[in-house]
Order: sequence, then structure tokens, then C-alpha cells
Amino acid sequence: MFVEKYFILSWILFGWQSKKYIKDIGILHVRSGAGHGGAIAYARRKGVKILVDHSIAHSKFMGEHLQDEYIKNGSEFDLGLDSPFWRMVIEDCVWADKVLVNSYFVKDTFVEAGFEPNKIAVVYLGVRPDFFGLRKSKFHSTPTPSNCTYKLLFTGGFGFRKGGEYILKALKIINAKRPGSFTMDFVGSYEKKIVEAFEQDLNIAYADKKESSAIPLQLETPTQITFHGPVPQDDLNSYLASSDIYVFPSLAEGCASSGMEAMAAGMCVVATLESGLPITDGETGYLVPSKNAEAIADRILWFMDHPAEVDRVGANAARLIRENYTWEKYAEK
Repeated sequence: MFVEKYFILSWILFGWQSKKYIKDIGILHVRSGAGHGGAIAYARRKGVKILVDHSIAHSKFMGEHLQDEYIKNGSEFDLGLDSPFWRMVIEDCVWADKVLVNSYFVKDTFVEAGFEPNKIAVVYLGVRPDFFGLRKSKFHSTPTPSNCTYKLLFTGGFGFRKGGEYILKALKIINAKRPGSFTMDFVGSYEKKIVEAFEQDLNIAYADKKESSAIPLQLETPTQITFHGPVPQDDLNSYLASSDIYVFPSLAEGCASSGMEAMAAGMCVVATLESGLPITDGETGYLVPSKNAEAIADRILWFMDHPAEVDRVGANAARLIRENYTWEKYAEK
């Protein structure tokens, strides 16, 4: 509670101090929550239009879809409308003339919370060009052997809000049905307690700590799952270039930049609608239901029987991002 009060006070002071810059302007472009301290009220008195920038699902959605997950994982839930900080953030959106969000998923959560659709503008963030086309086709040019090992990937902070529990449950299902058919790399920070719960069922290594699962497994064809921790940007590019399927079943986002990077690289992305990614299901990626390990596993197993789809969908995704989601396109929109 003390930390939240500190955040509230700091954002109010930020808004209060910013008033001195509000002169001879037509539009105030403000981050949601930073319009307090009188900034938005002052700008409106001067006839300035208010554009509030917001980059995650509406707090009402967060409360309805995430609170139980936080409780289950022993974490304090502070993202809903019960939070004074998040009420302040949403108040700025209410006061705005326009709210700028970074995905149609976020817009839908605002409309479901009672906002007028024409008040919400959607502009996806851009992707750096060095991510474009990193992965080259692997399955179109040559027949896929029956013992092919698929390389799965997750990048970014790995935790329960990102669907971490459901990814590991899905890997357990796949490993039971087709042991040795895949490897998976997790690149970025991770919540150890989530991973530890699966050490008895999955062959997990921690590359950042140079240790493996506490209990050695006696599997006929052990599946290797590696948590690498944070890595330099250049090393991240190499993972995107060499992997096949990107798995991102997040429970709530704005639009996941890590997923956009994977699409830009040409990876076949399996994600939830709640990831916010600009995926057309079956064409530029595949969507799975939220909180559903079986659906994740079924889709990955399906790819193993239809390997050419990995290349086709990945190439479509790379083209989509390259043509529509650069920073130059963001500036235009």
C-alpha cells in the first residue's frame, strides 16, 4: 500500500509540474495517470485537446480475468479498479477527448467497460528493422524426417501473467505423447517458483545458474527445456533466427513487443487473443484460448504433423510486420 501511495503522489506531482509546459499548444499527449495534478484540467481550460496514451487492457478486464490467477499464485492483485492508482489511470482516459491504445484487444476491453468505440484510436507500436526476416524456411525445401526436433521459444519476462503455468503444462502433455520431439528455450527473467513445480515432470536446465533439475529424470528420450535468463540483444536475435514456433499464451497485455519481434523474424507464433498481437488466425499466426494448456499442446502437436505450416505462417507474419508495423508507419498513423 505504501508503494502504491508513492506512485500516486509521484504521478500527481509529475502532472502538476508539467502544467508549465502547456502553452501555445493544440494537443496535450499524456500518458494515462500523468494527467492528474491538474494537467488535464489546466489544458482543457485553455482549449487544448486531450490525447491520453494507454498501453494495457482496461482495469475492469484485469480484475475479471487476472485476480484469481494472482490469488492462486500467492501474489497481491493490484491491477483492478479496487486500486486507487489504476482508478487514477482510468480517470485520465475518461477525461480524454481521444484514448490512444496499442492493440484492438485493448480497445475491445475499453468498449466492454463502457467507452464509446469512436473515442478509442488504435495504433500498434513499431518493430526495429534488425528483427525482420531473421528466420529462414526450414521445412518447405526438404522433407521433414520423422525424428525431427522442433525448437520452441519464449522471450521476455516469464511469469504467471504471461501464461507461464499453461506453457509448462502444455510441454508436459506434448512430452507424454511425443517425447524427444522438441526443445524449448526461455530467454529472459523468470519466476523460479512456477518452474520448480514442473521439475519432476520435465527435464529443465538453468543456463544462467549452470544447474539442472533437482531430480534427474530417467526418460527414454528426455526433452530439454532451458531457462537462459536475460541475454544481450544480439543473442536474442540468434534465438529468433534458429527457432521454429514462438509460444506466447499471455493472460493480459497491451500488445506484446516480444511477440511482434517474433512475428517480424518469421517465426510461427502461437498466442492468445489477450496477447494483443495483430494475428489473423491461421494466416499470420495461430490463436489459442486463454488459460488452456490442452489447446496449446494440441496446436503444437498439429504443427508437428503439418511442418510446412510453420514456414508458411512465419513468412506471412514477417511480411505483415515489415509492411505495416515499422516505426515509420507508427509515426504516420
